[in-house]
Amino acid sequence: MAATPRDPDAGVPMNVRVTNRDGGVFDAAIAIPADPNGRAVVVLQEIFGVTRKIRGYCEMFAQLGYIAIAPDLFWRMDRGVQLSHDAGDIQRAFGYLKRFDEVAGLVDIDGCVAHLREQGMAKVAVVGFCLGGKLAALIAARGEADAGVAFYGVGLEQSLDALRDLSRPLQLHFGNDDAYAPPAAVASIEAALAGAANVELYRYEGAGHAFFRPDLKDAASPVAWDRTVAFLRRHLSPEDTA
Repeated sequence: MAATPRDPDAGVPMNVRVTNRDGGVFDAAIAIPADPNGRAVVVLQEIFGVTRKIRGYCEMFAQLGYIAIAPDLFWRMDRGVQLSHDAGDIQRAFGYLKRFDEVAGLVDIDGCVAHLREQGMAKVAVVGFCLGGKLAALIAARGEADAGVAFYGVGLEQSLDALRDLSRPLQLHFGNDDAYAPPAAVASIEAALAGAANVELYRYEGAGHAFFRPDLKDAASPVAWDRTVAFLRRHLSPEDTA
């Protein structure tokens, strides 16, 4: 199993300014490894913004040698959104989701990938959670990143045509008890991707929505993490030219 990540609260979070192809400028949290491997990961937020948990994911990837950045995807509505899971903030989070411009968000993610390539990163993967999980899969389908990992992408079953055009390696993770990405939705995604040699789809018994935790304490978390690490090493390695 991959090494357990260090405390995501350690140190002061840093940010980088990114410009997308439309000229929009936004912030992204960044974690820089002590020993960079020349590869990078774009970490895509849940509906709660670039929270401490999302920055913790960036730290996890940095420990593996990847430069990791998490773009503020809600910047067009409010900059620096960081919401909790109390009732009021959950309501606010769904409000942001309802107003979120997915097409514009994909432009921002493309901007992050381009930014990292301009910084000399040989390969870039996109890893997303919830809302970010859907976006990670769509970026992989567009071929903008070298690989994508999607955790419980909500609403992905509404983009099956895009998935059928998948051009990059994609790994998907779903909990079987997820009310927001229910088994029927996952089955439709799996059917659309049937026969695709560059796709891995995993389901986790007893796991609900947002089952993955930076501390890897939930039963499904360490299994999903090990699969993610192996996938990234396989598709971002120097010898892989896919």
